[in-house]
Amino acid sequence: MQNFRSHCQGTTMNTLDELLAINAIEGTKARYCRFMDTKRWNDWGMLFTENATLDVSEDVTPEMGPQVVHGRSAIVAQVCAASWTAPGPPIRYIHLK
Repeated sequence: MQNFRSHCQGTTMNTLDELLAINAIEGTKARYCRFMDTKRWNDWGMLFTENATLDVSEDVTPEMGPQVVHGRSAIVAQVCAASWTAPGPPIRYIHLK
């Protein structure tokens, strides 16, 4: 288990706080994957802040569409549209362990 204290300068967390933080992150990641896999776009979007930024410049060429998308609504619209036009099997981005 990775120690969060080494990554949070000036913040001390006890073991219980670390476990609660890890559990919260894992739960968010699971919802992210489930909502995307089931195309529950409104629920998926609620995992982002309203002013979130999505940078897909490593995966998307300018001809394919915007490489950087700003705002929750724009992110949801972009990913939703891309999921319906992507070739191949249904999109599954992250595998949970």
